[in-house]
Amino acid sequence: MLRSLLSHRTTGLLAGIVVCTALALPAQAQNALGGTSATSLVLLEDWAGGIGMWTQSEVPDGAGEGWRVANEINPDDNLENVARLRNFDRNIAATDYLLTSPTFAVPQVTGLTLMFDVAYAQRDTVGGTISETLEIEVSTNAGASYSFAASLTGVDLDTVAPLATAFKPASAADWEARSIDLSAFAPMAQDGAPLRIRFSVVNQEGNNLYLDNIKVTTSPAAVFLDGVEGWRMLANPTTGTSYDEVIGSVWTQGFPGADNTNGSTNVLLYDESVIGDQSNGYTPPADQANTWSSGTGAFVYVYSDDDNDGSAEGFPKTLTASGVLPSLPFNFPVTYTETTPTALPDEDGWNLLGNPYDRTIDWDLLTAVNLDATVYVWNPNGMTAGYRTWNGTTGNLNQGLIAPFQGFWVKANATSPSLMLDANAVTTGGIFSGRQSAIPVIALRADATVAGVEMYGEAFLQIDPTAEADVDRLDAHFLTPLSSEYIAMMTQTEASATSLVIDARPIGADALSFALDAIAVEQNAPIGTAMTLTWPELRDVPETWTLSLVDHVTGTTVDLRATESYTFTTELGDETPRFAIVVNPSSVVANEPEGTPGAFALTAAFPNPFRETLTVGYTLPEAATVRVTVFDVLGREVATLVNEQVAGQQSAVLSGSELASGLYLVRVEADGAVARYETTTRVLRVE
Repeated sequence: MLRSLLSHRTTGLLAGIVVCTALALPAQAQNALGGTSATSLVLLEDWAGGIGMWTQSEVPDGAGEGWRVANEINPDDNLENVARLRNFDRNIAATDYLLTSPTFAVPQVTGLTLMFDVAYAQRDTVGGTISETLEIEVSTNAGASYSFAASLTGVDLDTVAPLATAFKPASAADWEARSIDLSAFAPMAQDGAPLRIRFSVVNQEGNNLYLDNIKVTTSPAAVFLDGVEGWRMLANPTTGTSYDEVIGSVWTQGFPGADNTNGSTNVLLYDESVIGDQSNGYTPPADQANTWSSGTGAFVYVYSDDDNDGSAEGFPKTLTASGVLPSLPFNFPVTYTETTPTALPDEDGWNLLGNPYDRTIDWDLLTAVNLDATVYVWNPNGMTAGYRTWNGTTGNLNQGLIAPFQGFWVKANATSPSLMLDANAVTTGGIFSGRQSAIPVIALRADATVAGVEMYGEAFLQIDPTAEADVDRLDAHFLTPLSSEYIAMMTQTEASATSLVIDARPIGADALSFALDAIAVEQNAPIGTAMTLTWPELRDVPETWTLSLVDHVTGTTVDLRATESYTFTTELGDETPRFAIVVNPSSVVANEPEGTPGAFALTAAFPNPFRETLTVGYTLPEAATVRVTVFDVLGREVATLVNEQVAGQQSAVLSGSELASGLYLVRVEADGAVARYETTTRVLRVE
């Protein structure tokens, strides 16, 4: 029996990716890893630099010499540094001597192997031989706790015959290699895990023990797909690997080489060069046996049943890749094809890419030319189903970290685009400390119950002096989720009516209004339901700014600083955005009685743009204490001037010599006996 994808899976939700209306679809890396096998080296210690970041300790504390780095004959038959534990005469019986690695990041893999060289002899005494036991312990939480992994003793540890004298390796022949399978500790989390290895020897007054060339390798690269049936954005983290080698363990159909070559395809690639509507670019692989090009992504509909026998294997599922890692730097295959004769800026330039590496990569550290700042990743699971985005400042894609096997969208905006990955952008398995940004961001969230499941959608407003009023490279388009139930939350630009989930705009002295809508969708159709809006983060928004939510249906205005949420019932049939988020940077106050002669006014700020000095002219209806303040676009006060002044035409002169080039807000405040006055204007400082 052949299974078909639901029509909305292939024609409704993969028919397009860019929207102009609300519900239309559109650490440290190791340079040596590039070009090597996907059996990746994640830890290497040969003691050339001494003990380094390793630690030695003993229980009880302070008993004996412990582990030391010493100059001895090593496995290469050279006199070089090795790790040494002198059980024979420098350490104390019944003491546990520990040698612990620094924390190292391990990506999501199925195989994990510890390898090392050891040299050891039992101690020969009149009462018989004395042997120590070398135990290996592993921590998967950066050393918070350890678990037993393996132990070596007797013939498993010995490399030479027992000796009555203190053992020292005399040649390479005294060393042997050991390998320990640590796959039970291989991280299943998408971001990997921070591991430590610990060698433990309880001294029995035996002979000396030596370790060298400690390595931990992973193989092969792996991803664990959890959740339920649905679309996944996938990538090949190796080179020279076929589609079959990566996705052959799950059911495929609808193209040559698939499990069933008939029916609707459940694997879709994307060709940016196909002009016209964005949906025109989807295509299945030519053959499942073909090589999956590094750096490209694919949409794969993953079924619960892997062999179409009527008995679902369920989730999670494991995909692996065992090819060769790409050399760094790596250039992604990005292109830009402009629709002719009329360009379609929202439709052109979309590239379906993928993480080409077996480690997490950092979007912010990729080198991009002629690309929008935003990356898009489809999240298929549960209440957060939808595209996750990041533009370098805000979004909900885990600070822009892209996991192994992860596909993603980027949008080129001009000819000759490029995107380059170097070693600096390969992270240590997703361990991330976060970034600091002084760009004001308002995070918005809409919660509702859809088809009995609690879901939410998110949108982000970014106030950025480098942004444009309409769509620009800092924005993130709203992409309709690849599921039939979701919460759609987006803004809409005034000029082009483009729907966005990250809306970056500049701000001046006047209030800025974002048209906002939030819609619950069930079976691909909007529904009426109770919904709650929240604003969980107001990051770096100056305290002087007022923030309001306006409901055009009820006429309600909500102060975002004074209220934490707003609940309403969604209504059907109206395509006009229901809400507005109003950001007012000037907080203009004019507590001025009507009819006051010579009304308060800011008459001039000249020259504008200015270089050395700025003259601010204003009219006072009464004598007042005047404060002229200059703010940068982030709301930070950079210059002030206070004077007692009489009624009439007045002016203040401010020096710009200490100010950087850029946009500034000039606020004039006057406290008189009758009233308080305030107004703001915008000026530009140039070099």
